[in-house]
Amino acid sequence: MPPATCLSTSDRVFGPRVDPACRAFDFTLLFEDIFFACLPTAVFFSLLPFHITLLAKSPAVCSVTSKLLLGKLATLASVLTAQVILLVLRAQNTAVQTSASLTADALAIVGTASVAWLSYIDHQRSLRPSTLLGLFLSVLVILDTARVRTLWLTGSASGEAAAMAVTLALTVVALLLESTEKRSSVIVEEKRFGAPEEYSGFWTRTAFAWLVTTFRVGYSKVIIQDDLPILDTRLQSNVLYDNLVSTWAQRKQPLSQDIVPD
Repeated sequence: MPPATCLSTSDRVFGPRVDPACRAFDFTLLFEDIFFACLPTAVFFSLLPFHITLLAKSPAVCSVTSKLLLGKLATLASVLTAQVILLVLRAQNTAVQTSASLTADALAIVGTASVAWLSYIDHQRSLRPSTLLGLFLSVLVILDTARVRTLWLTGSASGEAAAMAVTLALTVVALLLESTEKRSSVIVEEKRFGAPEEYSGFWTRTAFAWLVTTFRVGYSKVIIQDDLPILDTRLQSNVLYDNLVSTWAQRKQPLSQDIVPD
C-alpha cells in the first residue's frame, strides 16, 4: 500500500518526478504513459509505412514456413495477450489510471499487432533481421523495465505489475528471436556463400560480433587468407565495377577520353 501521505492524484500529474511521499526516485504514471508507451509507439508507426514500402519492392528470399518465424509470431501473440490483460486490469483499477492510460495500453496492443505484421513481411523479404524491429523492441525493453518497477512500487497494482512483467519478459524473448539470423530460412535460389554481415542484425553489426569467430581463430594461430570471412556481396570488386560503369555512363558531360576501361 502507498504511504498515507501519498495523494491519490500524485500519479495523474505530468511530473515527471512523482511526489517523494509516494515513491522515492520514480516517475509519475502519466509521464510514463506518455513518454514510455505512447511516444515510442507513435515513432514506430511513423516509420512503418516507409519500411513496408521498401520491403514490398523486394523479392521473397526466405521461407515463411520456418520454425524461427513461427516462434516469433507465437511470442508476439503472447505479448499481445498479456497487453490485453493489462488493459482490462488497469481499466478496473482507478489507482493506476491516468488520462493517457487507455491510449497507452491501446497503442501498445496495436503496436504489437503491427510488429507481428512487419515481422512476417521482413522475415520473407530480407536476409537480415529487421533493424526497425530490433531498435523498437530494444527501446521497449528499457522503458518497460521502468514501468514494471513503478507498478510494483505503487503497492496497489500487483495484478497489473505481474501482467506488465510478463509483457516485458516476452518482449525480451521477441527481441532475441528478431535478432536471430535467418540463414536457415533462406530459400535455395537466394543462398549466398557465407558473408556473415549479410545475415547479421543491427546489434550484431554494431558490436562487430560477426568477427568473433575470426578473432578466436587469430588468437589460436596465425591467420591465413582462408581463415578470413567471405566479403559482403555488395563489396565485391565486380559488383562495385558494374556500379561505377553504370554511374559513369549517366554522366551529364561526356569527356573526350573515357577513364573507365571497357
